[in-house]
Amino acid sequence: MTERQPPAAPILVTAALQSACLYVIYRALEDETTLATLPALYFPLFALATAVALAFMLLVQRADNGRLLRDLAVVALLVCGLGAYLGYQLQPVEEIEAMPLTWVAVCCLFLALFKTSAYLRARMDGERFDYPTLFAQSWRSFLVPALAAGMSLLLLATLLLAAALFDTIGIGLFDWLLERAWFNFPVFGITFGVGVLTFRRLDSVLAGITQLLRGLMTLLLPIVVLLTVGFLASLPFTGLAPLWGTGNGTALVLWLLAFVLFFVNAVYQHEVEDTPYPAFAERALRFGLVVVPLLSPIALWGLWLRIDQYGISVSRCWALVTALVLSAFAFGYAVQILRLGARWGAGLADVNRFMGLAMIAVLVLASSPILDFR
Repeated sequence: MTERQPPAAPILVTAALQSACLYVIYRALEDETTLATLPALYFPLFALATAVALAFMLLVQRADNGRLLRDLAVVALLVCGLGAYLGYQLQPVEEIEAMPLTWVAVCCLFLALFKTSAYLRARMDGERFDYPTLFAQSWRSFLVPALAAGMSLLLLATLLLAAALFDTIGIGLFDWLLERAWFNFPVFGITFGVGVLTFRRLDSVLAGITQLLRGLMTLLLPIVVLLTVGFLASLPFTGLAPLWGTGNGTALVLWLLAFVLFFVNAVYQHEVEDTPYPAFAERALRFGLVVVPLLSPIALWGLWLRIDQYGISVSRCWALVTALVLSAFAFGYAVQILRLGARWGAGLADVNRFMGLAMIAVLVLASSPILDFR
């Protein structure tokens, strides 16, 4: 997917408005104004000023933005509703610790928007969730904000260096400015917006970074799959007791499964057959990926043992959801390999399209009263 040249004005204006909204929320919380006692009001505002604004900056084009605006309006209404629900749960603010709930909500929000942006881009392009479009936009939704954030951090490092240098000669201007929220929010917010605009225009750079990452993952994928097969082959001789004895055996197994799935998606990028490995290595890799789903029942068994011993909890509910989602990906890939053989890349695309929508649904439902683990 080739990126169209994005417009400067909408992105920079959105970045300025985003900074202003975040500054208002920060000031209200810092000064303990009336807004600070109404999380059901400032949480929706925060969600609009961060996730929805970022999605707009990542997707806006020079023309034909009608469908994007309509789709984002629906997303904004949903996000505001979820934010108001979370804020309502945090009242009264003087009696409830907000940080744990806030971090979980923010992670769910941004992960859902990260996945949603790919589907919104496909709709803008008039595609029926075309997999190359979904794949390319997923990488852009990760790389562009990451590089823009890096640009803001470089500016911060520059200002800190300037503050240190000028401080040695008795001029404390930069130290004074960096301590002022009214300076930091607009400066770094607009710098982030400039970064989004800059890196969206550097299509060849993003493509190069994507290919570089693919090259690294191409080297790592066979190693990770080989380690996974070796681990599974060792279990009949060692048993599961040493794994459960670590206290975090389920988490380790889930991380291993997540690494394998991430590397697979980084290496196999298209619906058509697109393998970077020789034929014998490809066959061995397919065998390994058919075996990898055996990690899922191990992780689920370990989780069940914890629940049986210590009872259900919010964190264990999230662990169960994570295990089920990763298991669905792993078994989906294995079924496609068994069904299509060397042409399993087309099946991978089908699994990812369906599971991407399923992940969005799970994240939204878990942030709503329908599936609120709390």
